[in-house]
Amino acid sequence: MEVAAAARNAVFLPYGHVDVAATPVVPPRAGPVRFLHLPSVRDVKGTELFENAVGELKAAGVSCSLTVADSVSNDEAARLIAGHDVLLDQLRVGWYGGVAVEAMAAGKPVVAHIVDADLPRIPAQMAADLPVVRARPDTVADVLRSVAGWTEQERAAASERSRAFAERWHMPQAVARQVLDAYEAARQE
Repeated sequence: MEVAAAARNAVFLPYGHVDVAATPVVPPRAGPVRFLHLPSVRDVKGTELFENAVGELKAAGVSCSLTVADSVSNDEAARLIAGHDVLLDQLRVGWYGGVAVEAMAAGKPVVAHIVDADLPRIPAQMAADLPVVRARPDTVADVLRSVAGWTEQERAAASERSRAFAERWHMPQAVARQVLDAYEAARQE
C-alpha cells in the first residue's frame, strides 16, 4: 500500500495512557492563578514564550505565578498538577500532549497551540468538545491575561469541561475500543 493510501485510511487515536477514573479531580481554588509548565524539551514546548508572557503579565500588575519543572517523574507531575490551576502545555507543536491529558483528568484547564487545520482529522464531536484554551506565540500574553482574569465560575466551568473531555475521549477503555473498531473495519476491507 502506498503512503498516500495509508494516510487516507489512517485513524486518529487519542492518548490512552491515563487512568482518568483513578485520577482525583482537584477543584479550582480562589486567588491568583498558578500556572504550571512541565516541558520535556523547552525549545519544542515554547517555554521561553510562556516565561516571557507571565513576566509581561506580572509587570502589568496581574497577580499570577508560573512554576516550570523540566522532565519530572509521573508522580511529581501529578503532584504539581494538583497544586496548580492551569497547565501551559506547548506553543510550537500544534496539538496537546500527554501531560495535558493528565491535567485535564485532574480537572485542570490547559493552554496550548492547536492547529485548526488538523481538527478535521479527529472526530467532529471531539473537535467540538476540545476544551484546550488556544494560544499562539503571538497571542499567549493576551490569552494568559484572560485566563488570569477568570471568575470562580469560569474556573469551575473550565475544570468541568476539562475533566469531561478526558473522560469521554481519553479513557483507556474507550481508546482500546477505537483500536478494535479500526482493526475490524480494516479486516472487512
